[in-house]
Amino acid sequence: MQSSPSATRIATVVCLAATALVVTACDGDKPSGSQPTPAPSTTSAANSADAETALKRAFSTREALGSGAGQLEPHVGNTLATTPKGVLNVTFAFVCTGGAVVTLQVGTVANTASSTTATQKCDGSILQQSVALPKPDAVTFTGVVTGTQPGGFAYGYYVEKK
Repeated sequence: MQSSPSATRIATVVCLAATALVVTACDGDKPSGSQPTPAPSTTSAANSADAETALKRAFSTREALGSGAGQLEPHVGNTLATTPKGVLNVTFAFVCTGGAVVTLQVGTVANTASSTTATQKCDGSILQQSVALPKPDAVTFTGVVTGTQPGGFAYGYYVEKK
């Protein structure tokens, strides 16, 4: 049975409207009128790889406890579950690219009152923050990104003093 051109157009419009409703329902946490988040670009991946390489070079002689890298998003963070027994200080290092600014809070989970706050421009320079550990503890950082976010970031936790 052959459908008329107007019936085909109506069916197409109904399918498009249903698709729009499903997409909106699945993305309901964004305010209306917000733009979709762009997919990671090759440039962003290269920026995070560049940031990660910069940290590896800068800390090649230090014992790494943990590290990571990725594309800048409005909020970044990580927690190193615990530090080995006998480690008295950990150096937290962070580098980002792309021109944004990141406000970082770094400290231990057990003593959030002693956390320090620092601001880092995403220009490829490395921020280092020493974290004292009277006993083994989890070391954590959180960051809020402002400005453009097409860049990448990398972080690492390194033994400073045993």
